[in-house]
Amino acid sequence: MFGLDLMTVGGLLILATNSIQCTVPKAPQIVVNPVTHDIKYNYSYSSEELSRVDTGSVSPYAPNVDASTGGLRHDTPLIETSLSWGVKTYRHAGASCMWYDKISVTITLRPEIYVSKDYKSDSCREAILQHEERHVQVDRIVMNRYAQELGIALQNKLKSVGAVGPYNESRQDEMQAAMTQYIEDTINAQEAKIQEEMKGLQAQVDSLSEYETISKICHVSEREETQRRLDRAARTERNQLYNR
Repeated sequence: MFGLDLMTVGGLLILATNSIQCTVPKAPQIVVNPVTHDIKYNYSYSSEELSRVDTGSVSPYAPNVDASTGGLRHDTPLIETSLSWGVKTYRHAGASCMWYDKISVTITLRPEIYVSKDYKSDSCREAILQHEERHVQVDRIVMNRYAQELGIALQNKLKSVGAVGPYNESRQDEMQAAMTQYIEDTINAQEAKIQEEMKGLQAQVDSLSEYETISKICHVSEREETQRRLDRAARTERNQLYNR
């Protein structure tokens, strides 16, 4: 029996035979593992440089750059998939059966937060950091939810798959490629579903009131910090003149 009814496997020879019945000896093992690393912080870029940053990848999450707050988070997840197969070959018929043995998916977050070097006051930097850290926290919450829902989706999909075959054993690589694509399509569909939810959650972090609060903190604290630097410079100049 050919279990993957959702696949298009044109050109693959599925053998019509009643002597071979393809069955799955045991349910496939499914492991979805979310991994998140500690946040890395960077204060070496100006606001203008941050506004021009291109991460070079398409994230399933909300936009990375918060230009109006003077900060940026880079938190694009890396999704790695590993598949192993069970195969039984019937040499007398030149036929094989194949099934999923184990599916492992690792979703890794390596969050980085950038704060503009243009900001000198501790209060302003702390406000920006807290804002970006809230974005990262949302990323982590949604990643964990995505991992759980992906595991359930894969289990449900594989219940209807069964074993593939019997097929001509010379087409094994093509069958394996089709089965791999089936898993990738399931992962991509789940990712697209959660992307919309993520946009809404991150938009809540990027509220107008949030931006106004940060802007006010930075405006006041930066003005005070500038005045302190001017006062220190003036004192230093007076001391230098006194000591001449």
